[in-house]
Amino acid sequence: MTPEHQRVYESIPADDPQSRLEPYRELILRWRRQGRSIRRICNLLHQSFNVSIKKSSLHEYVTLRSRPRKQKPEIDIEIEQPTTLSAAKPINQTVPPRHPQGSPGEDPWAEQRERMRRHKAEPPPPPKRKPFEVSEEDLDGTKPLRMMPLSTQKEN
Repeated sequence: MTPEHQRVYESIPADDPQSRLEPYRELILRWRRQGRSIRRICNLLHQSFNVSIKKSSLHEYVTLRSRPRKQKPEIDIEIEQPTTLSAAKPINQTVPPRHPQGSPGEDPWAEQRERMRRHKAEPPPPPKRKPFEVSEEDLDGTKPLRMMPLSTQKEN
């Protein structure tokens, strides 16, 4: 910053508080810390100091000027590491498959897989015909287009 800018910056006086609640700031914030509601504080300000203010304005004033709540310290959870090598599983050991139902020898999903294989092997169903189609006579351009039900059309 140049010396001239510094001189101009220092010569301008500080702004007056913009909120009319600023004279009551400490009182309002103390009431909030005591657990009084915004509505109750509005009523107290009106009764005691003849200050009328909307609840939304007071709420905004309080949220902008109140101290943020202290953050709870994060708890460091230490993961226990096995102290001996015997506690760790050998790398080449395979994990037995889990069986959600039934005895360990049964595969509960075999029937479902077989049903899906059969369904995939079936041919797809034929496409459905539209309920209404334009007739050949309507396409010559001499008559306006009209829709005819399939049951009245001639088979080709």
